[in-house]
Amino acid sequence: MNPVDGAAENDHELSIRLAIEAGRVLVALREELASRGKPSWQIMDTGDMASHHFLLNALTALRPDDAVLSEEGVEDPRRFVTDRVWIVDPLDGTNEFGERGRSDWAVHVALWAGGRLSAGAVSLPAMNLVFATDPPPVLPPITRERPRLVTSRTRNPYSAVRIANALGADAVRLGSAGAKAMAVVVGEADI
Repeated sequence: MNPVDGAAENDHELSIRLAIEAGRVLVALREELASRGKPSWQIMDTGDMASHHFLLNALTALRPDDAVLSEEGVEDPRRFVTDRVWIVDPLDGTNEFGERGRSDWAVHVALWAGGRLSAGAVSLPAMNLVFATDPPPVLPPITRERPRLVTSRTRNPYSAVRIANALGADAVRLGSAGAKAMAVVVGEADI
């Protein structure tokens, strides 16, 4: 990636591009490590760090005055005193990423500026999809007789079962928060 290219991008364009490119890094890395017979924990850990370093290096080069808050990184104290903070989850759904063939994992890249979320993107790399704040997604109408409630795949709380039953909804279990939210955006889930 050429940092000069990113200088001309607005924040929306940059969040989208970085989410997509980090996803490409992850897809290639997962395939390479799996083909070499690496265990899932190593695929997960390596993916987390590779995506984190990719995003941190890109944002540092392209937006050097901005702070970065990454789930995988050390605290950047500038985030308390600056108006622009990039918030990234380099690999949301790490467990699912480590399981070959699963697609319910994501890359999140967002910018907090001017006291609000001002740009953001969620990439679902294994599905070759990206969703962004500009243009904002439009939710499809609910056409099912029974709505579908998306909940955690591995930490499904009892309250989710009670809510699904109370609403007459079918429960759908997915990995990452990004995959869950985007399941609603694309109409695979309703709640």
